[in-house]
Parts: sequence; C-alpha cells; structure tokens
Amino acid sequence: MPPPASCTPPAPTPITLLDSKPASFTKSTDATFAFHSNPAGASFECRLDRLSFQGCDLGSVTYAGPLSEGTHNFRVRASNANGVGAPVSFVWTVDLTAPVANITSHPLDPSPGQSASFRYGSNEGGSKFECRLSPLEAAFTSCDTQPQVYSSLADGDYEFEVRAIDRAGNVQSTATAFPWTVDNSLLDTTPPDTAILSKPPDPSGSPVAAFTYSSSEPGSRFQCKLDTGNFNSCPSSGTSYTGLSSGAHTFQVESVDPAGNATGSATGAFNVDNHAPAAPAPVGSLDDRQRQRDSRPDRGGAEQGAARSAAQSRSQRRRAPDRQHHQNRAFHRQGPKPEQTLAVPKVARPVELGL
Repeated sequence: MPPPASCTPPAPTPITLLDSKPASFTKSTDATFAFHSNPAGASFECRLDRLSFQGCDLGSVTYAGPLSEGTHNFRVRASNANGVGAPVSFVWTVDLTAPVANITSHPLDPSPGQSASFRYGSNEGGSKFECRLSPLEAAFTSCDTQPQVYSSLADGDYEFEVRAIDRAGNVQSTATAFPWTVDNSLLDTTPPDTAILSKPPDPSGSPVAAFTYSSSEPGSRFQCKLDTGNFNSCPSSGTSYTGLSSGAHTFQVESVDPAGNATGSATGAFNVDNHAPAAPAPVGSLDDRQRQRDSRPDRGGAEQGAARSAAQSRSQRRRAPDRQHHQNRAFHRQGPKPEQTLAVPKVARPVELGL
C-alpha cells in the first residue's frame, strides 16, 4: 500500500507595503509613492482614482498632474508566481483654497485697556491661527490657544488681526481685523455688593448647610469659604456643605465683577447642634388626631343598639291605637256574643253637701 500523499499548503501571494506617500491634506498638485513587496522580487501594478491598473515595476510612481482639487485614491498590488496579492490603498486631499478666520468675541469700542480679550474661528476645521496687535506688533505670531488677551493697554487706537492656516498649509491672504479705541477713563473701579439670600437656621440640628447669594453687578463670579478654609470658586446658583460638626461655623462669600473688582465678603454665622432633639409635632397634627381616635372607647355598637331600641318602641306605640281601633270596629259589626254582656262603665254621681 503506497504511503498517503502529504498536503502542502499553497505558497502565499505577496504583500505590498507603502514606503512613502503624500500628506493626507496637501496643496501640491503632484504625488509620488514608493513601495516594496514581501517576499521581494514581485511585480507591481498601480492605479489612480478610476483609471485602470498599469505596471509600475520600479518600486515607485509619480503622478505629475496637475491633480485637481479634491479627494484622490491611489492603489498598488504585487504579484508573483503564487498569484496576485491584495491591493493597498491610500486616500488624500488636494486643497488649493485658503481658509477665512472670523472673530467671535472682542472688547467694546471704546473700552478700557485693562484687559482686551478675543476669540475666533475658521470656515475650515482643523485650522491654526496667527495673530497681530497693531501698532504694538509688527509680525504675526501663533495664537492657537484662546482667548488671546492683551493687558494694560494705554489710551489710543488699536487693531487686532487674525489669519487662519488650514491643514494643507494654505494661509489666509488678508487677515480678519477688529479696530477699536482704548479709553481708560471708562475703567470700572467700583466693587459690587454681595448679599447672602438664604442660610441655615441658628441653631441648626442638621450637619448640612446650604447658602444662596447675589451680586449687585450682573455677570459677577463668586468665591466662597467655610470657617478657616480658603476662598474657592462657587456656583452663582448657591453652594452647600455636608458633614458639619457640632459647634460654631462661619460662611463667607465675595463677588468679583467682569472688570475684576472684588467686594468685601458677606458673612453668615451659625451654630450646629447634631444632638438637638427632634422638633415636636405641631398641635392638632395628623399623628395627634390619629392617636386620639385610637384611644377612644368603641361606643359605636352600643349607640347603634340604643337607637334601634328607641325606634322599635316608637313604632310599637304608633301601632297600639291602630290595633284597638280595628278591634272596636270588628266588635260593632259582629255584635256581642250571647254569653257575653256589654260592660257599661259606671259613672259616679256627684254628692251634694248641705252647708
């Protein structure tokens, strides 16, 4: 009997690897690709967009173009005696259009020069930015971090400029600008007033304390502290503290207006007694009325029985004359029986007394 034939798996087809390619976004209208195969020694075919595969056995290919603006797709595949391997593809975008920046927030015109803040965007996602403040700055500098803030500006006329640079490297040719006048006589130096609107009762039997507060200037921010802690930012809607120990506590809150003026803190002192007895239930509460009802004797059965007895007695008294009347009528219709004599009541005569 001949030995069984051994099963040998087929040799794998070659794998293609890209060595170099264009950037994913580029303003170049030509493209060069380099590649190799594993195992080496394979032949290659390349294809651009919807064109047919064509031989590219030198391990590289260049498309001089000019390529049109938009998205392109390159594919390359390797082949040898074992067959044709799977193609490798690369997609990239040719972008020839410069982006445009837009300023989304800026100072009032005129406004004091204590702090001038700017925010901006671009009509192309992923853009970077460069800024310049004239006449103080001659050149544009990177300003990707926002907001862009200029402080302590002297009185005078200024112009803020920003330009966008997209992912392909196209630079906005004419920067977007905002001119304005700095007038430091408009500077707000008056601090706002801060008031505590609500706080815990004093004394409090709860380890939780909640506070609300307000500022006389809209747009103010708040800082709060409890006891010996530090001032920290707190919500404008109010703040609360938990796990308070028994004893005296002091809450403080201050407001800072948009110009940076901070008011003196408003203070709320209170005491916590975590061992205080629970407050008694109010007089006439639902619990009291329920206990009173529960403690009353059950007189319902006796009262109902007495009422039924009284009703039966009244009914019997009403029926008694009716029965007597019917008996008398029956007697007159039938007449007295022979052996019966009609009893006539005797009437006593009056006695005359001689005087």
